[in-house]
Amino acid sequence: MALDYSRKSPGVYREEVFLVPESALPTGVPGFVGFADERIQAGVNLNEAIPIHRKAEFVTQPNEQPGSYLADAVAGFFDNGGIRCYVVLADPSQDREAALKNAIEALGPLSDLDLVSAPDAMTLQLQNGQFDSGAALRVQAAMLTHCARHGNRLAILDALPESDTEAVLAQRQAIVVGQTEPVNGALYYPWL
Repeated sequence: MALDYSRKSPGVYREEVFLVPESALPTGVPGFVGFADERIQAGVNLNEAIPIHRKAEFVTQPNEQPGSYLADAVAGFFDNGGIRCYVVLADPSQDREAALKNAIEALGPLSDLDLVSAPDAMTLQLQNGQFDSGAALRVQAAMLTHCARHGNRLAILDALPESDTEAVLAQRQAIVVGQTEPVNGALYYPWL
């Protein structure tokens, strides 16, 4: 090993240092499906995938539909480093379960999509105002079917509200009935 004697004597030395910026981890390109109020819907076609490149493009508070998780999901995506996503607004004049399923199908033609999320499946209610777990499970099963049909997508699924571990395992069993393995989905528990 050769010694560099020029640095052994006192003095000022110039050394060039090239910093390499940290490479950002790539995020997936999700498609979010849900409901929004009439002010957001005014300039947007329902059941059409809208590309969003920053949080400010998707109008959130105070315009979100009461009881909707869509605005929070989109904001959370961008707050956690997301770069690009799609939003499909479901038609609130339809049956809410059917509206979400139709909106999921609107994601079909997209070629750069790799995640599918329908956070408003957890807002489906029966006539008496109680949470409709059956409808939520049917929407989640439709998401899994959509992802399996396209082959390059993963469904992001929420555990049913107020579930324990056994209930989540039962939910998993219920939504994969008729699905071929491997299932293109991730069921998240607990709610944060």
